Amino acid sequence: MIVTSIKWQAVSCMIFYVFLSISAKASVNLTPDMAASVPPANDPNPPAANHAPDDVAIQIAAKSTLSPAAEGVFVSVHQGVVFLRGVVSKERDYLENVSSIYTAHGVKDVDTTNLYVRYLHHKPEDLKLTAKVIGTLMLMNVIGKDSADWPIEIKIKNGQVFVSGKLKSAAEKENVLTVIRCIQGIGTVSDRIQIKS
Repeated sequence: MIVTSIKWQAVSCMIFYVFLSISAKASVNLTPDMAASVPPANDPNPPAANHAPDDVAIQIAAKSTLSPAAEGVFVSVHQGVVFLRGVVSKERDYLENVSSIYTAHGVKDVDTTNLYVRYLHHKPEDLKLTAKVIGTLMLMNVIGKDSADWPIEIKIKNGQVFVSGKLKSAAEKENVLTVIRCIQGIGTVSDRIQIKS
């Protein structure tokens, strides 16, 4: 029984990553103004050698997701990894901005080594992992971008995920838990999700 469960989880994670890669390629979040600043593929003057052609588009898309709370945050991209540098005031600002960057087209990961929170109450590693979980759930359309409308709450302590809240169905609950378990760096998942009656 345990072996079957482990195999099913591995298959679920593989399906999740295939879907994630397809949806990342299919959804382009560029406005016409942004697209105009991205050089065409056959441009005789390509971007600098240290940037892959897609890095420019990813940087524009990532910057477009930032809220006014991240006004002083600098964004750079190398091979699909977004690097953030600067300071935000609160953990909530960090979570909202970092998680929304995960939804930008083409983003492979977000490096927050040089992004600091002025009033930090949790470990930076847990905060980054929380943002990655939230961003992945946003990308999968499990939750929206407005945190006030989220039906679930996610807390991470020492890599352990605590998920609580109310969802519409057992299938929706299983989808959320599968997505969370498939994210690299997640330890155990404590499921406190209830099904609405």
